[in-house]
Amino acid sequence: MNFGILPLEFTDVNDYDNIEQGDEIILENAAAQVEEGNEVEVKLVKSSGEEQTIKTKHSMSDRQIQVLIKGGIINDFKERLN
Repeated sequence: MNFGILPLEFTDVNDYDNIEQGDEIILENAAAQVEEGNEVEVKLVKSSGEEQTIKTKHSMSDRQIQVLIKGGIINDFKERLN
């Protein structure tokens, strides 16, 4: 998690099979969703234009969330030094 990568897991593992090459994955208000709880909704826009909502989750602690929001552990450390 050093680079601010959002570690999400599918709530329904079968949703993995819905994602195909060329699909667009949109995370709206990702930071706010992560801070509000452990569920994050992901919008999947198929190449045909069809849209689906996929529910995901994370298991990060409050501390891990704050590091992620700052863009990673290096940014967090730099902020603490200032």
